Amino acid sequence: MKSMRGYEESLYFLGLTCRRLREGLSLGLDPELFQERFLDELDFIDSVLERIQSSLVEEQHLIQRKEYLHQMVLTRQLFKSLLHEFKRAARDGPQFDQKIELFEGLGKKNQERIDEVLEILSAEGDPVVSEELITHEEMNILLGDKPLPNR
Repeated sequence: MKSMRGYEESLYFLGLTCRRLREGLSLGLDPELFQERFLDELDFIDSVLERIQSSLVEEQHLIQRKEYLHQMVLTRQLFKSLLHEFKRAARDGPQFDQKIELFEGLGKKNQERIDEVLEILSAEGDPVVSEELITHEEMNILLGDKPLPNR
């Protein structure tokens, strides 16, 4: 695979996209107008995460590889949270009826990819190998659900 550029920026943008989609879900938009757009965005996020992760796995001598792998896990956790929200929306209303299997499949694949990155980090002697690299409270802060704590 051709070497990629802008890992940090790409992962940051995907995180912003997850946040934007999560906010869009809460608006109660007309499914007839927005359902396909939401599904296209999920497909886009999934495919770009796959490409970035494949590149990071191949680029073993990349200087900031560990940092990018950590950021990959965090971004995939944001995507995991977003997929959970889509599953909830599919169960709670007609907006995404008949799509719950799609969300579950994406969620399962995403979790497998998180586990793969954690295995790589563990094999490289990284001390942080817990699946919970980010707490639930930190995830809510990243998603904009809670204000930042005063320090």
